[in-house]
Amino acid sequence: MGGTSGSGFSAGDPNFPDLGRPGMVPPAISTDDGSSSCLEAVVLFVVDGSGSMCEVFGTATRWTGLRAALLAPMTGVIPRLEAQAAFGLMIYDGSVDPAAVGAATMASPNPVCAGFGGFGNMECPRYSRVPPRIMNAAAINQAFPQNQPGGSTPTHKAMNDAVAQMMMSAAGKDPKASPHFIILATDGQPNDICTGGVGGDGSAQKLEVIAATDRAAAAGIRTFVISLAGTDVGLEAHLAEVAKHGDPLNPAAHTFSPMTPEDLQMALRMVLSSALGCVI
Repeated sequence: MGGTSGSGFSAGDPNFPDLGRPGMVPPAISTDDGSSSCLEAVVLFVVDGSGSMCEVFGTATRWTGLRAALLAPMTGVIPRLEAQAAFGLMIYDGSVDPAAVGAATMASPNPVCAGFGGFGNMECPRYSRVPPRIMNAAAINQAFPQNQPGGSTPTHKAMNDAVAQMMMSAAGKDPKASPHFIILATDGQPNDICTGGVGGDGSAQKLEVIAATDRAAAAGIRTFVISLAGTDVGLEAHLAEVAKHGDPLNPAAHTFSPMTPEDLQMALRMVLSSALGCVI
């Protein structure tokens, strides 16, 4: 749901729906010194590092815009909130097998800017990971490269691993005192075009993403979705389903589909305001 098309909203839309729902902790009021009473949440950012993240995104690229929104020293949400919540990172991409690409269906277009980040790599997924911790901005900044890794988009595999990690983290903890969240940021169709893959951006990969999201929801772990897909209607429809499954008790659950770096900054603030229960 890019921009205001379909039933989606961009972050700058005045009609952007409230994320609140019955039973949620109401947002706290920020104090004069900028502090507020936030939940001690555990938040894992699952970030698509595929080649298409090089596409133009307002005055930035999808990759650099996301990196700045998360990590810019004065305005990034992670440096601003690292004392309030445990943030972690999972950047993923995958190898590219020309034979699998040739067998792909509904293949996401490969932009000229993408380079060859997936060729020669044998990992699928290939990860850059930082476990969630308080005061984690420096570690996340170090693990978040200036340019996208540039391979394929095995979102289904990454989400399976992310959900397993967060379920292990949440086990035995009070979900009200230490809620766990996954924030998926992606711009491409889930695919299995890695080395040894079967090809395709089809229903099997999409269903696996949704199944992983369902497992998270059943364990009390909510998933938010930030779509950087632009005008990719097919992907937007899929991500809308992921968002609904990621927060099944919220009838207003939807993707966040920013179209500019400024919209992205606002979208992240809205997501984290809901997750942490305080004004961001």
